[in-house]
Amino acid sequence: MIVDGAYKVLYDKLRRKKVPNFFLLNYNTDDYFVTNFLVIPKHFFTYEVIQKRKPLSCNARRANWIGSNILINHIPNSGKIYYVKNKKEFDKDIVLKNGGKLYF
Repeated sequence: MIVDGAYKVLYDKLRRKKVPNFFLLNYNTDDYFVTNFLVIPKHFFTYEVIQKRKPLSCNARRANWIGSNILINHIPNSGKIYYVKNKKEFDKDIVLKNGGKLYF
């Protein structure tokens, strides 16, 4: 699960088919070495992948604001294009070949 921004904004982008491709990066804070770097193409984002979070409490600075989570486990593995996975960098040609399969 990835904590994301405002639910309404993402929901509206889905409705208008204006969702961007997502680039996700994980790194180790001890040595700043990249652990994972991947792209999820926009057409893999559906309403089922977005989870509405509970509104912030009335005592919060942004009371009643509603965030979202991206349920990355709901995205098929074919929708995750890895450049780096578990600290292993993939060859550029392999990444381009795998990524090219997703665009018709």
